[in-house]
Order: sequence, then C-alpha cells, then structure tokens
Amino acid sequence: MRVWRLNHPHASLFEIASNFSAAYSGLLLHGREAQIRYMAKYFHDLVIDTRVFCMCKRWNSMSMWAKYAGDHTGYCLEFRNEGVFTQWARQVEYCDEVTIDVTDPAAAESNFLWQKRRDWSNEEEVRIVASRATPAKVPFEPSLLSTTLSSS
Repeated sequence: MRVWRLNHPHASLFEIASNFSAAYSGLLLHGREAQIRYMAKYFHDLVIDTRVFCMCKRWNSMSMWAKYAGDHTGYCLEFRNEGVFTQWARQVEYCDEVTIDVTDPAAAESNFLWQKRRDWSNEEEVRIVASRATPAKVPFEPSLLSTTLSSS
C-alpha cells in the first residue's frame, strides 16, 4: 500500500480505501504464505530472462577486491566512459528501502534492478542490464579499455 500510495499521491480517500481493502482481502482470502509464494514467483519471472553486468566506479576499492575478486587475487579491467558504457550503463541508486510496485511490471523491473539498500553504497556500483538472449560472453572493442590496467 505504501508503494501504491507513493505512485498515486492525488488519489481520493475512496480510491485509497478501495485499494487497501482489496489488498487486505487478498491477504485474508489467500493467506500470507500464498502472497509470499506469489511474490517469489513474480520476482523469479522478472529476472529469469535478465543478465546483469555489475561494475564498480573505482578500481581501488579494497572491500570490492576482497569480496568479488577472489580475496585480492583477481584482476581489474578499467574501461573508458565511452560506447556501451555511456549508452547502457546506469548507476545503482542506494536507498533506505527498495520499493517495488508489483502492479506495474515496468516500474518493478526498473526499481528492482537499479536499487540497493544503502548498506551497500560503498560498492559504488554501475550496472548494464541485458536480456538473457544476450550471449554469456560478450565481445567488446579493445579501444574501450583504458591504457592503465591495475591488479591487486
């Protein structure tokens, strides 16, 4: 209801009451566990055909090296801010609460894929989201690499 209310700030009291009543009736009719199963299936269906390529803005983030680069044994590719990285890459928004309007698949996909809790803000993440139809290995122009490659 909180998300619905945020998306409908000018709703009348009658519309608010009607939507609250419908949501509450659904919970009573189907039960909490059924609603949780529905939500889990909804999110599964949302991401099953999605690939997410995650990047960090800074190559020298020690917590990222420890967490995602094999405890400092990995390598770092530094890309220029050009081409696909300016066309498709988007910064993750860090917020206190990730909101998802399950009544609007486009909004749900947008929020779910581009928001994270503020606890993760040290990652300074940038993402490219693509269809699962995109090959798992995607070639890129070597000219997109910066001249400086760094390793830990």
